[in-house]
Amino acid sequence: VSIGSANFPGAALLNIEGALRSGAGMVRYLGDAGLIKEIVANRPEAVFESGEVDGYLIGSGLSWSSSNKELKSKISDAIASEVPVILDADAMQLARKSRHLQILTPHSGELSKWLTEKNQSVSTSDINQNPCHYLQLAASLIESNILLKGNTTFIASYATKQIIKIEKLPTVLATAGSGDVLAGIIAGLTVQCQPEKEAELVQIAALAVLLHAQAAHKASNGGPIAALDIALSLPKVIRSWLNGDFFQEPFSK
Repeated sequence: VSIGSANFPGAALLNIEGALRSGAGMVRYLGDAGLIKEIVANRPEAVFESGEVDGYLIGSGLSWSSSNKELKSKISDAIASEVPVILDADAMQLARKSRHLQILTPHSGELSKWLTEKNQSVSTSDINQNPCHYLQLAASLIESNILLKGNTTFIASYATKQIIKIEKLPTVLATAGSGDVLAGIIAGLTVQCQPEKEAELVQIAALAVLLHAQAAHKASNGGPIAALDIALSLPKVIRSWLNGDFFQEPFSK
């Protein structure tokens, strides 16, 4: 993972929590070295040396413009690799057109900014009113898979030209850092499943959304939650899924 910054250190921790608690065997942290001490204090399992990986998660809490030369070099190498890449938040601008096994995970504000930079002049309101249209537009421009986060989440598969719609997600997901946990879950599932086709990566992302929603629902039990609560609920939710006792809650796909 190449995530987090001095302004957003929590994003790195939530990404790592999401990845580890969804089953990733090891997480290598290749982000801001200034966060290592804090990460070790909270997630001592994390590894801080470069080495072989099965996938990359880049962007949550990261500011590309303020990143140092060494970090930019690591990120560029990651995107140039052949393993799956999940690009969140500010890292959307680093997406390579038609890169194999790549998925972008913006919310509507980030997608609006990205499309505007592509000379499309699209507002957040425009996207919220017609999400499928603008999601397909973005997917065609970058020739890549895109997951649009929200109370109703949409996932565009560039390969199949289809959109998966997952609606009626728990309202408690609207809490700071929730999207960072989701990005971590997508990364954790991706490295375990090792997809070879774009459609497989899209299916993994859809499963991550459902696990994320179920974990939030279980953690809440009718009350308020924080993003870390979602990550802490993941192991039990995944166990229920593996046992076939899943998708009992009031959201649908």
